[in-house]
Amino acid sequence: MKKFILFSIVAGFTTLTLISCGSPPAKEQSQASTTPNDGTFSDETALYFKVSSKWMASDKITTHGSCSISSLTPSTGVPFECEIKIPEGQMYHSDIDFTVGTKLNQLCPMIAFRPYVYRISNRDDDYVPNLSETGDFATCATTPNAIECFGGAMTQVLGASYPEFTFKFFMSALGESSAFTVPAENGLRYYSSTPKKKNYMVSNNMLTAARGTNIAGTYVAGSMLDYQAICYDLWYHPVYTINLRLSDEDSDGSDGGILDEIQDWQ
Repeated sequence: MKKFILFSIVAGFTTLTLISCGSPPAKEQSQASTTPNDGTFSDETALYFKVSSKWMASDKITTHGSCSISSLTPSTGVPFECEIKIPEGQMYHSDIDFTVGTKLNQLCPMIAFRPYVYRISNRDDDYVPNLSETGDFATCATTPNAIECFGGAMTQVLGASYPEFTFKFFMSALGESSAFTVPAENGLRYYSSTPKKKNYMVSNNMLTAARGTNIAGTYVAGSMLDYQAICYDLWYHPVYTINLRLSDEDSDGSDGGILDEIQDWQ
């Protein structure tokens, strides 16, 4: 039974094939090509995923990378793993746009987007900083589905409707793409009660090996789900899937500054 909210749909399938990725690899190696592009796609593109940013109070948009799957690529049932990086200061002070779409609406008439999400706590005695400016103790054992028990872009894209609804969904016949925006963490201050600035809101670059380790009051082991775009056919069969990891890029130290000014998962 499918549940809808606005353009949201519950979906949990994964499928895919090989594609091209338009950003250098992040700290953990992915299967993506490192060929850069400007975020434009050929007419044979079955599914694409593009990440852009816009400084707070600015109209200038910067495209940081994209991934796309050609319709000439056979569907093998294997999700494609893509990585894109954004300089950490730019990430923290910018609205981040995630655009998913297709050039072939007959092949992919339905497109779904899942924002990245993780569980902050499953206890009633964990101190959760996003509950207020000064933080508070969560009740995530008593009320496990409360939005304050979760972190990541999902909290802004789907809000309190998560985890009942997990995807945003659109029909490509009405437009080849749809964009979803996560406001700048500098404005949200979702993690602002802790001393060091954090890019946890949009950066999901935790190493695979580390995802099984619990971090008290911050991360529940095994709970992180990556950004995902899925192309469905008319029979709701998943044809292609892109999994995306978005990393904040640290300084190389050439400017004399601290290498990692804003905390992420690595």
